Formats: sequence, structure tokens, C-alpha cells
Amino acid sequence: MYSTSLFKSIAIVVTISVAVLSSALAGQGAGELVRVGHIFKAEVVNEFDVKIGGKLELTRISGDVTVNSWNEEKVKIVERIRIDVYTKEEAERVYENTVLQYDRKGKIIIAQRNGGRRGNVQVTYEVTLPTKFSADIETSGGDFDIRDLTGDFRFETSGGDVKISSCEGNIDCSTSGGELELYDIKGILSAATSGGDIICVRCGDELDLRTSGGEIELKELSGTVHAKTSGGDIEVSRVEGDCIVKTSGGEITLEHIKSIKLIEAITSGGDIEVSDIEGDIKVKTSGGEILADNINGDFEGKTSGGDIEVCKVSGNLEINTSGGDVEVDGAEGYVEAGTSGGNIEVSVTKYYPKKDQHIELKSSGGGLELTLPADFKGSVEAVIHIYGASLDDYDIYSDFPLNIVRAGDEEAAKGHRKLFRKVNGIITANGDINGGGNSIILETTNGDIHIKKR
Repeated sequence: MYSTSLFKSIAIVVTISVAVLSSALAGQGAGELVRVGHIFKAEVVNEFDVKIGGKLELTRISGDVTVNSWNEEKVKIVERIRIDVYTKEEAERVYENTVLQYDRKGKIIIAQRNGGRRGNVQVTYEVTLPTKFSADIETSGGDFDIRDLTGDFRFETSGGDVKISSCEGNIDCSTSGGELELYDIKGILSAATSGGDIICVRCGDELDLRTSGGEIELKELSGTVHAKTSGGDIEVSRVEGDCIVKTSGGEITLEHIKSIKLIEAITSGGDIEVSDIEGDIKVKTSGGEILADNINGDFEGKTSGGDIEVCKVSGNLEINTSGGDVEVDGAEGYVEAGTSGGNIEVSVTKYYPKKDQHIELKSSGGGLELTLPADFKGSVEAVIHIYGASLDDYDIYSDFPLNIVRAGDEEAAKGHRKLFRKVNGIITANGDINGGGNSIILETTNGDIHIKKR
């Protein structure tokens, strides 16, 4: 049973017209209803003396909820009730089923509505907590506005938006039909929505953000970031920490990310664009292009349906596309690039004697172009497979001295015939550049090979 001696209830009359009819209700939370036409209103205020470190459990409610803090060792709950009925007796019955009932178990204040949900009543809740106090609040049909809290919190709504700002602690929030706006939160944050966008700004230390039907925008974050959406784009900027983002139906943009371990971006239906990255990064898309610029670390990229363009990579580079061109400008580590249906162009910025800078470029249907510094040391093995075309249609061009051999049908067929295709010719080039060194393997079908000196 709920105790009536643990709280004090103050009923405040809300006057909305000169002519009003009021009736006082007895019992817990009893207050005064103000009537205008067939609308009844009441405001009920409850305050509880508590200690720092306690908890509020507010459940079985429906309506918007505002939660903030103050410098009092008290929990304050304000209910603003609006009842749309024709008679005083009916309003009293709805009121009794609507007003919160209270109990206390140790440091926990328990508040819940007495009756079931009714369509002819609307309630908003304003909750004020001590500065260090936890809460577990569920509403079945309203928005959350949460500010200036410290503690452990869970907020759940089935039909509204959630906005949280300037909070610290462990926070778990979810909505089945609204947006999530998260600002200036420090701690472990888990947030999910089934039908809206997510905006998260200036948050850390550990973030897990999920939406099934919206976009995700992340800015100025720290710590570990996991973000996933099944139906929208993802934009991330200015993050210090590991970052893993996934979408099944949109584009991904990452910029100004500084990671200790890993940055990962995966999409099944859009382009991926990354820039100004510090740390190793992996990106993958099944249906778009990959654009990368200014990567201070290793880069791994794969797409099944678009071009790949990479500029300025200080680390190693592994990229592959099944349906587009590959262009790399400013490689400093090793480069492994492949395409099943396009050209490959790679430019190496500088030769590093103590660094692995091996190069492997392979295309099944396009030209290869490799530009190297004049002092680059490497050992070249290049080959052009020719099918259904003349030996004179393709060639290997090199600014460095190489041994180039052209072979026709019979000679080329030795060791190069596939079960389903006949080799019409083969062109090879071998040799050491500046005394040899890094392995350089270039292989294409029906395309030219160019090796240029920077």
C-alpha cells in the first residue's frame, strides 16, 4: 500500500477564465479542479525530503516529461492535468485515476499513475532532482527534456522526442517514435530510436547510438563511438577516440577524426567520404564511391560499385573496387590496389629507405599508371594479358630502364591460357629501378601500363 504520510501535496488553481467553477477532490494528491466549459485543469505539486545518491522511479505515465536539478535535498514533481469531459463527477473519476501515487523504499521514491491510460486526459510532468540523484522514468506518449543532471538514468518513451543536455553519468534513453538530441553529456551513453534522427554534440566517454529510420549527426565527441542506422546518412566530425559507424541505406561522411585504435565506416547503399583522419581507418560500401583525403595512418577501402579516390596517405593503402576506377595521389606507405572494371592511377610522394613501400596494382579491364620519385628503389614485374585484341593495341611505357618483351599467340599461350579464354598476346616488363628494392607488381588485361618518373 502507498503511504500518505511521506509527502505533502499542494494543489494550485490554474485560472484560465473569469468565470470558473471549481471542485475540491479528497484523497492523496487531492487538489482543486478548475472548469471552463467542459475542460477541467489542475496543478498538483509534491515534494519529498531525500538524501544525495537516491533514486526516483516514475512509471505508468503518459505525457511530456521535463527533468532538471536544483541545490535542494528534495525531489519535486509537478503534475499539470487537463481533463476533457462534460461533468464534474466524470472529471473527478478521471482525476483519481490520473494523479500520481507515491511510495518509498529506502532511498528510492516510487511514483506511478493509479489507473490506465484514457484519451480524454492530458498530463505534463515537471521533475526536479538534487544535483546528484538517479532516475528511471517511462512515459508511453510524450517528449523528454532532460537538463543538468548527475547520476544514473534511464528514460523511455513510446511516442516522442528525447532531448538531453548538460548531464553526467550513465544514461540509457530510447524512443519508438521520435528524434534524439544529445548535448554536453559526459559518461556512458546508450541511445536508440526506431523512427527518427540522432544528433549528438560534445559528448563522451562511451557512446552507443542506434536508429532504425533516420540520420545520425555527430560532432565534437570523445571516447569510443558506435553509431548505426538502417535508413539514413551518417555525418561525423571532430571526434577524438575510436569511431565505428554503419548504415544500411545512406552515405557516410567522416572528418577531423583522431583515433588510437580504429576508425571504421560501413554502408550498403551510398558513398563514403573521409578527410583529415589521424589513425588507421577501414571503409566499405556495396553501392557507392569512396573518397579519402589527408589520412595520417593506414587506409583500407572496398566498394562493389564505384570509384575510389585517395589523396595524401601517410600509412599503408589497401583498396579494391569491383566496378570503377582507382586514383591515388600522395601515397607514402605500401600500396595494394585492384579493380575488376576500370583504370588505376597511383602516385608515390617520396621514397623512404627504411619503409615498406611495395606496390601491387591489378586490373581486369583497364590501364595502369604508376608515378614514382626519381630516387625510388624497386624491382618491377609488369604484365599485360591480351584477349580478343591485337598485340599492337597495348604496350608498356616506362621512364625507367626495363626489359620489355612482346609475345604473340603461341608463345603467349604457354603458361597463360585459361580454360575458358584464349590468350591472343602478352607483354611483360622486368627490371630493377635504382638497383632494385621494393617489389612492384603491375598486372592488367587489355590495357596499357605507364611507369612515370616524378
